[in-house]
Amino acid sequence: MTDWVTTAREWVSIDPNPTTKAEIQGFIDANDTEELQKRFQKRIIFGTAGLRAKMQGGPAFMNQLVVLQTSQGMAEYLSSVVAKEDRKIVVGFDHRHNSRAFACSAIAVFKQAGFTVYAFPEQVGTPFVPFAVGHFKCCAGVMITASHNPKADNGFKVYGSNTCQIIPPLDDHISDAIQKNLKPWTSYELTDKAFEGTIDCLEEIQTAYTKAVIEQCLLGLSTINKDAPPLRAVYTPMHGVGCKYVEALFDKTAVACTLLPTPSQKDPDPEFPTVSFPNPEEKGALDEACKYADEQGVSLVLANDPDADRLAVAAKKKEGGWHVLTGNEIALLFTFWAWKHYKKNDKKRPFVVASTVSSKILQTMGRKEGFDFYDTLTGFKWIGNKAYDVSQVGGDFLFGYEVEIGFMIGLMSLDKDGMRTAITFSLMAQWLSQQGTDVIATLTDLYTKYGYHHMVNKYFFCYNPDNMRACFAAMQERYKAGLPFTIEAKDGTKYTVQNVRDLQTGFDSSTADKKAALPVDAKACMITFSCDDGSWFTARGSGTEPKVKYYTEVVAPTKEEAGVASAKFTETVLAEFMQAEKYGFEAPQVK
Repeated sequence: MTDWVTTAREWVSIDPNPTTKAEIQGFIDANDTEELQKRFQKRIIFGTAGLRAKMQGGPAFMNQLVVLQTSQGMAEYLSSVVAKEDRKIVVGFDHRHNSRAFACSAIAVFKQAGFTVYAFPEQVGTPFVPFAVGHFKCCAGVMITASHNPKADNGFKVYGSNTCQIIPPLDDHISDAIQKNLKPWTSYELTDKAFEGTIDCLEEIQTAYTKAVIEQCLLGLSTINKDAPPLRAVYTPMHGVGCKYVEALFDKTAVACTLLPTPSQKDPDPEFPTVSFPNPEEKGALDEACKYADEQGVSLVLANDPDADRLAVAAKKKEGGWHVLTGNEIALLFTFWAWKHYKKNDKKRPFVVASTVSSKILQTMGRKEGFDFYDTLTGFKWIGNKAYDVSQVGGDFLFGYEVEIGFMIGLMSLDKDGMRTAITFSLMAQWLSQQGTDVIATLTDLYTKYGYHHMVNKYFFCYNPDNMRACFAAMQERYKAGLPFTIEAKDGTKYTVQNVRDLQTGFDSSTADKKAALPVDAKACMITFSCDDGSWFTARGSGTEPKVKYYTEVVAPTKEEAGVASAKFTETVLAEFMQAEKYGFEAPQVK
């Protein structure tokens, strides 16, 4: 049996932070072995997204010692594979509680390890970090942020030399190195003095970033009537860091848009006082901005999440009220705009990239218009790397996205970016307005042309991993019995399952060799069933939460038909494949 008190004492002996040191010491003094077990039984996992967790003492959470240990492991691994003259790294941080202190910890370690450190001396949006990695030709970058997580959380996001978030096996190499470097190498300077000896890169990066946006992202700028009144749009950074940098970006480009920041949400505030959850995807998250837009007589709302790497959009409906666009709808509009202004290159093949659980409407559009479509695993690390890989072999990148409102235009950095996409979207909206239309009407036109792709993206809670494995095993048995096969709705409607892709086993019936093109993970569960009418269903286990997620999409000629067809298809596949009652899955409570 583990002696949690002894384990905790060892931790306290090396923790440099007086607050978390006292926190753990309090549990030791109270002999609270139950709480100590929670803090020490499992270490926070370093993965492709880096670290993200609640801020508390102990190795299971985000704190200064964990950041030191992680930075030491990362520095040691990079030193083993990167030439001394190339050991350069970027470190940035957002406005969350402890973000600056965590950045100081990372900076102190990398300086100690002999790295040249490019540091942002004040809070910045996440997109600046991967851009700076490319600009300075660094071997890596670190951003201290928890993005749109609750206020109690923080994180440590890692970028590789290609400006993408890291992918396997790099995360495993760094994780192994962390375990070998748990004891602080020295007594670090963890105050703002850590910035001494670093290179302040804010001004240079802000200037270079703006230049890159002008060169790569202002599609169709020449088509705008400069004598027309400027577009007016309300903007909210959701109490995050975006406002200062997005306003500067608009000011320094030729985009004629009057940006009206939402007064109650424009300043960085780690308490996020006006929202229960600082995620612009959440229902009601844009209410404050839409209310301000109504007061100002404005019909467009742009929103970033707190670290400014995602973009949400709301548009005023002609009949009143607001339509909050889905990630798929925003992506369709971006692709329309990128394709409209694409300059044909006979030597390169245009392409778009989307996560495999995003809508397939861009695939439909590509087949009709003449550009290629690639899907990837979920996570922008895969999207960015795919964009890079295809570009290296003759592809001409148009656009990349994930349904969770992450978008990328241009190859200036290979990660989602809410700042550069905000200005691109406003430019498109301005042009549409000058043509006598708007984003909602344009969406209708695009759906009419390419078909109404109606998507459902939901989840069940699954607290017993064995039940989830049993559910996926049953789905595997179903397709192994033979393809194609038919499933039937309650009203007798039949769906023919034509193809199956199983990323746990690596089977894909649609390929010549029956092997999946996407990365395979024997420890993960993810299966897609595709029907001959274009509808599809994907189920996957969440890697970070006790959830089994599911996605469906159908295509129909009209919005109304698509809504009805979607409801019926989703009900059918859930009953056929998920069988929530049998496997003990619980639907989330509707508030």
